[in-house]
Amino acid sequence: MINVFDEKKFLKKIRLNMKNLFFFTFLSIFLLTTSSQAERIALTDIRIGEKITKYFTTSQIDKYYLKETERSKSGELVFGKNKKYSIIGFTKPSVFFTDKYMVVQIVYENGTDKVVSLAGVDAVKSEPECLSKRDREVSNFRKKNIIDRSYREEKDFQTFADGMTDDYVSYDGPKKFFKFSCYVYTDGFKTYRFDIYENEYNNYIYKKFN
Repeated sequence: MINVFDEKKFLKKIRLNMKNLFFFTFLSIFLLTTSSQAERIALTDIRIGEKITKYFTTSQIDKYYLKETERSKSGELVFGKNKKYSIIGFTKPSVFFTDKYMVVQIVYENGTDKVVSLAGVDAVKSEPECLSKRDREVSNFRKKNIIDRSYREEKDFQTFADGMTDDYVSYDGPKKFFKFSCYVYTDGFKTYRFDIYENEYNNYIYKKFN
């Protein structure tokens, strides 16, 4: 398995703020639905490698831009306008997306505006519900031939140092990496997470966080 962005802290912030409308305590994101909003799309309608500006206006990117994000083990701020990559995040994704997610995160490359990563997170009631959702998503991707025979499949179960578990299926391809995960925290909180990474970005993040 290729290790990527440290998702535990990302999801922990959601878990700690489930009673609020906003799931990132360190973000100031205010989402407003307006009559002038563009028609909603599926998260996977956003293509890895295409420009973020194809899907969002400059003002929208500025509005949902995440200024304070994960730091590396050395304390380095990994994302930012003066870094290689930037992130925009949505805590009310239904404003833009048809998918049922409580959080959506999009990473793009500064300079080129190229989209390099997509992620969607949703809360689930039980492990069986999450596994069923995960397997349906994998099946849909296979039926649409988005994930074909050129991708190497890996199924695994891992337990992190803090006790959180990850029951996942991943697909490593020539240019992209897909991951479908079911997370269970020690307090019983459960989430489903879907990720797509461009391989170059995946390798970059691996080096930063390992």
